[in-house]
Amino acid sequence: MQLGFMFATGIENSIPTIQNGTVRMDELEKCGHYTYWKKDFELVKELGINFLRYGPPLHKAFLGKGKFDWSFTDEAFAELKRLNIVPIVDLCHFGVPDWIGNFQNPEFPQLFKEYSRAFAERYPWVQLYTPVNEMYICAVFSALYG
Repeated sequence: MQLGFMFATGIENSIPTIQNGTVRMDELEKCGHYTYWKKDFELVKELGINFLRYGPPLHKAFLGKGKFDWSFTDEAFAELKRLNIVPIVDLCHFGVPDWIGNFQNPEFPQLFKEYSRAFAERYPWVQLYTPVNEMYICAVFSALYG
């Protein structure tokens, strides 16, 4: 794929927990994206933007080792493909599923590898990724402040 200058927008998909991990802050839920995702994508297209930084809700898609629920992701990515919007996929954006605990889980690298591979195999047409959003900040907030 030959890419020149890309103008992109994005839909925030952070899923951190706050209050010592007791409250999930799902930004896709907070902005109504689970209800209005088709309209959100139509607006991106209407603006003439062909690249969208976008990630599936990791905590809803990765249910356990070898367990995935791709139902929302299948619909959303099919619509992106139909609209010819190129996703820049955020696989992990400030948060992990509850069953993983947090980024200090020593199994996280292997688990994330499993999730990433499963995603890439399911959506082979996707070529652009942000595997982990803002790795430095993620590391500092997880290790230094975590």
